[in-house]
Amino acid sequence: MSVDAWRRIVDAAVVRAETSAQAGFAVKRWTIAAALQGCRDLWGEWRVCTEGNGALRGMGSMQRTISATRRRLLRNIAGIATLGALPGAAGATLLTPRQTAGPFYPEELPLDRDNDLVHVAGRETPAAGVFTDLRGRLLDRNGQPLRDLRIEIWQCDANGRYRHSGDRGAQPIDPGFQGFGHTLSDPDGRYRFLTIRPVPYPGRTPHIHVAVFPQGERPFVTQLYVAGEPGNDQDFLYRRIPAEQRALVTADFTPAQGGAGALQANWDIVLGVS
Repeated sequence: MSVDAWRRIVDAAVVRAETSAQAGFAVKRWTIAAALQGCRDLWGEWRVCTEGNGALRGMGSMQRTISATRRRLLRNIAGIATLGALPGAAGATLLTPRQTAGPFYPEELPLDRDNDLVHVAGRETPAAGVFTDLRGRLLDRNGQPLRDLRIEIWQCDANGRYRHSGDRGAQPIDPGFQGFGHTLSDPDGRYRFLTIRPVPYPGRTPHIHVAVFPQGERPFVTQLYVAGEPGNDQDFLYRRIPAEQRALVTADFTPAQGGAGALQANWDIVLGVS
């Protein structure tokens, strides 16, 4: 992708942010270089400044244009807007996309249904798979934290099996994997799960199902995908998401820096509530 194409992506985000600002609010001058720190190793030193008309200046030449940069940039643009670095953030255009719950939501919730999916009460052997510390925040459309909201996740085990009677897979179900977990967001909107890196099964790329239950609203359901997973581009549900929104449901699963898992993934969920 050319530098001009990247310029258009960032320009569009700035324009959306400014046009959605409250009437009479003038954007004077601000810099998003710090928020784009995750891209600076690939892009070099650069910054984006805007005057009242949203014009961009000061972007250095991009040295490498690879898919990882695109994912990281789009996620950071989304984060900037939802966290308020863009005044009058772009609201609904940056909401986390909804997706189907799929056919394998648990028919009966496990007795052990906390936020640790890799250790089942009463079993000494933990789950198979690569332990992953999944964390993030629940935010409203203005980037404010949503506290005390129930969030659930469910996924197949390392053998590609769900704990569901409709799953006809040939591999055995891993009894050490809980398959479902829930928690409540804290006062800062934060949530956390200990699970496994999702694995593929016939017809689907690796993914984790997620449901959030805003007060007085219908449940928000989506799916989280693994950045760089080869099967993403062939997955029929992933491809239904507009290309410019896919980064909002995609996270990097990287080696953990401390924490409880071998991998870690950080993913904020932005809901259309205020």
